[in-house]
Amino acid sequence: MRKIPWSKIVPIFILLCLPSMGITAETSEQPSIMVLLKSPSTIPAQKSMKLIDATYEIFKASGVLKPIPVDPKIRFWPNLLAATRYSEDKQASYMVYMDIAKRKKTISYYAILIDPNTNRIMGNYTDKWSDQPATTEKAMLNFASKIIYGSSGKIRVILSIESTPTFCDVYRDQYRLGNTGENGFRRTLFWKKGYYNIKVCKADCKDFLEKLEVEKNPTSYIKKVKLKHR
Repeated sequence: MRKIPWSKIVPIFILLCLPSMGITAETSEQPSIMVLLKSPSTIPAQKSMKLIDATYEIFKASGVLKPIPVDPKIRFWPNLLAATRYSEDKQASYMVYMDIAKRKKTISYYAILIDPNTNRIMGNYTDKWSDQPATTEKAMLNFASKIIYGSSGKIRVILSIESTPTFCDVYRDQYRLGNTGENGFRRTLFWKKGYYNIKVCKADCKDFLEKLEVEKNPTSYIKKVKLKHR
């Protein structure tokens, strides 16, 4: 009988074992997004770049949208049509066209979320805030959250959990999110609408279980948990 070389057997064996190993292929990629700016602008270009870079970091951290980097030299476009055509050429799933302005110590923006492949406007966003680091960071987080919600329907969930004892595991349903460490567990995540089971647990302690309804954007969940020993 003809022998099959090990070099062919091993790859086949690995493929057959993938389902039982809990490994599945990624069937779809993250939708991509790019942010372009209206020109001319009343705010210095360097300031605009910092604001856009901040939103890109939030998009990237969300795990929902994949930001497409754009050379700073070609981030400014005179009108929505030109910006839409460029984002379509770059095969972006979504494009944000933003007009940022500054008057005295107040920054404001007007932004449009559009699907460049269909030219469909999916949302309009406006905001203004005092030109301070804390308020600017909050404004950009709110802006990115609205874009993510508008494009994917996922809601920003702000989790803040402190535990006694420390270093307790935190779960959403069967998924471990992390642990409370010495200073608590704090993360901003993006989930679909629905009900989720939050569990805080540690060996030799009784589990803390509570149901969380994710409905409002954003949804905040702030808890101080004290686990009892078994």
